[in-house]
Amino acid sequence: MLCLFGIQLQAQQLTYYDASCFPLLGKATQDTGARYERLPDSLKNISRPPLWNLSRNSAGMAIRFRSNSTRIALKWENLFNNHMNHMTDVGIKGLDLYCWEGNGQWRFVNSARPNEKTNQATVIANMQPKEREYMLYLPLYDGLVSLSIGVDSLSSIDQP
Repeated sequence: MLCLFGIQLQAQQLTYYDASCFPLLGKATQDTGARYERLPDSLKNISRPPLWNLSRNSAGMAIRFRSNSTRIALKWENLFNNHMNHMTDVGIKGLDLYCWEGNGQWRFVNSARPNEKTNQATVIANMQPKEREYMLYLPLYDGLVSLSIGVDSLSSIDQP
């Protein structure tokens, strides 16, 4: 009985993986100062400061991965911790998870809702342990300092 309890407890734990281990889509060049920036460093001194700051937003970028985990969790730190009067924080600095349905379509799963500059959220839980492919869209009006993807400790996570 104790052995079964130990296995169940281990399955309930999350293991986090750095998102830099997985493909980043939506970026024209890899020649940037940070992973989640748009423009190459060579343009920093010739760009107007407002343009350069916008280039540090991660809008349109996404991380692809696959896993058989029963839940997906995220830890992330926003670059600026922006706020806007006309948009929710989820739209500004949250993350959106999609799952590949296999019929040529991505299905929206859920959003990771930010609370602070550094955040942690479970995006989905209680799924069947089945291999699925995911795409995680990054914040629209903020950038990222770091991002980690959490899965069940006994599950796999790999390249798409």
